[in-house]
Amino acid sequence: MPFYCLEKASVTKASQKNGWRYFCCCASCIYLPWMLGFAGWYDNQPYRDFLFYMPFQHLFFIGPVIFFYVQSLLNPSFHFVKKQVLHLLPGIGYLLYSIVIVVADKLILHKYYFLADGADRDFDLWYQLSGFVSMFSYFLLTLRYFNLYKKLMMQVISYADTMLFKWVKNFLLAFVITLLVRLLFFAGSYGVPIYNGVVNQYLYNMKSKLEHALLKYQSTFGKVVDFNAATEQLCHLDFTAANTELTTALVTDTQQFSAYINNKLKANNCKYGIGGYNEDRILYTRSKHFEIAAADNAPLEGAGETRSIHLGIDIWGPAGTKVYVPIGGTVHSFAYNDNFGDYGATIVLQHQLDTVLFHTLYGHLSLNDLVPLQEGKYISRGELLGHFGEEKENGNWPPHLHFQVIEDMRLYEGDYPGVCSIHEREKYLLNCPDADLILKMMQFI
Repeated sequence: MPFYCLEKASVTKASQKNGWRYFCCCASCIYLPWMLGFAGWYDNQPYRDFLFYMPFQHLFFIGPVIFFYVQSLLNPSFHFVKKQVLHLLPGIGYLLYSIVIVVADKLILHKYYFLADGADRDFDLWYQLSGFVSMFSYFLLTLRYFNLYKKLMMQVISYADTMLFKWVKNFLLAFVITLLVRLLFFAGSYGVPIYNGVVNQYLYNMKSKLEHALLKYQSTFGKVVDFNAATEQLCHLDFTAANTELTTALVTDTQQFSAYINNKLKANNCKYGIGGYNEDRILYTRSKHFEIAAADNAPLEGAGETRSIHLGIDIWGPAGTKVYVPIGGTVHSFAYNDNFGDYGATIVLQHQLDTVLFHTLYGHLSLNDLVPLQEGKYISRGELLGHFGEEKENGNWPPHLHFQVIEDMRLYEGDYPGVCSIHEREKYLLNCPDADLILKMMQFI
């Protein structure tokens, strides 16, 4: 908004053309490729690396550039001198920091090191906070300079009204509104814990664009597993602390755990057991795979605890049960995650409804289901995707399907957390809406 005001006004002042205006235009336009990341380009190479490694948010440049541009516009004798390069050093420093990241990750280590957490460095807390402080400080300096200019014009020139560049006031107003909006969302994302909790809860209670899209097209979705609600039954399986039948010995022994589930299904005459979304489970002490260590970049308050909040829906049934594609999409990625307690054979599909891009994850499949796959392959609704895997190939679990909906895959390929810590619950639930919006099976328990 402020850059639009600045550019529009500058065009009308042809005599004031200079490099600062073009610098401002570049700083504004460079946001356009960065916004492609929100259109799903983060999920595809080579766009992913370009978006993550290229610094598109030049927060340290925006303030000084606007300050010097306004000076050059209001003061015809203004000339940029060498000592004023000091104002640009933070921005230059961030560019050098970005170059170091590229060289280290792509040329030396040949892996994601600086980006191992799947987060764009432009969103780092230190950079967003210091960038905001920089822009706000230069806003105050620019406002002060404009007021001094206005005062001088009033004292010296009788026709001062024609010399005041009234659009500058509108530009500064637009700039401060932009800063205030940025402060609001900054506080919601990083700042005051109480405010952060309120904002996240409000966002969680609201339906996201993805949820609206899923509800809009829900009647068109196909089945994920064979199930006839008229003749077959589902059993809700509770794996929280409220289920006193779950002992440590039971959940750590895969054979005992499988027998427990089979007995539950048989006793209730059910084809499948189902449930688990947003469930605080006690199952995950069975594997160190779910422990959070400080080395994993976990929040300080989460270090040492076990991830326990389930982000998908599990469908428990016999090994070999067929799994179908409910929505046509392309193969995003696939992998064999063979840690004890992990997904085992895993497939991730990418879909689009209207303008909303999202993913579905299918975990604990058969290894043979990965053989015919290739990334980018299109799979139509209703096509056979895979089968429930046996214990030896599904991460050492009783046979079942872990089905999860994921909006942003970040940098994950063939994997994405299916369980999170209590401290990260809100963040992950925002990115992983209820998979039953596609399954439509929980209504039958």
